[in-house]
Amino acid sequence: WDGVVYTTSGIYTNTYTNMSGCDSIHTLSLMINSSTTGITSDTACDSYTWDGVVYTTSGAYTNTYTNVLGCDSLHTLNLIINASPSIPVVTQLFSTTLTTGLYDSYQWYRDGVLLNGETSQNLNLFQAGTYSVVVFNIEGCSSESDPFPFGITAIDELILQEFNIFPNPINDVLHIRTPQSFGKDYIISVYDVLGKKVFNFDNTSFQLEHPVIDLGGLAASNYKLIIRYSDGKIWNTTINKK
Repeated sequence: WDGVVYTTSGIYTNTYTNMSGCDSIHTLSLMINSSTTGITSDTACDSYTWDGVVYTTSGAYTNTYTNVLGCDSLHTLNLIINASPSIPVVTQLFSTTLTTGLYDSYQWYRDGVLLNGETSQNLNLFQAGTYSVVVFNIEGCSSESDPFPFGITAIDELILQEFNIFPNPINDVLHIRTPQSFGKDYIISVYDVLGKKVFNFDNTSFQLEHPVIDLGGLAASNYKLIIRYSDGKIWNTTINKK
């Protein structure tokens, strides 16, 4: 007021000279409202939405609002974004045992229902159903596998003999033979020992009689090859890349 900055509420006066040469006292009844600040700390997996904005990296973010007094309200979000684990792949380790890759913790499901106490890497099967596993990392983030049918669309032992891959071990090119009676609507996927998908071929689109896939770009190791048919049938085997 008149070049003076006031930061607190109060009653202030200034004296002027009026047109008659007399004192003119002016009183200012002033109310100073304060701006406000706030801080929120949060942790999320993969992404976090705040006021319609999606954040995918950790950091400190700010938004400015208007408080009830009409002043600025500055809010800071201290955000930590953790990555979810790779999507697990369920394979059949033995005739009645399922397994998946290495993660910090596990939870198995049958037909979408949680199996109490089934929190290990391997799962022993006692009844037919569609099985899946949710895996967790140390930060508590999770990923869920595709469903794995057991005892529902089982493949006959004689038909199993019609599956053939060669050569195994391989250097680069792998030839695949599948039962003709099953058709050509299937997807070939290859996973490393950690359960990460490293190769995928959709034969549903190409309808090849005998697919030939090139795995020459993979490092020397063991891999799991899975053939998934559109009707739910699944066949898997282990390949060794030299």
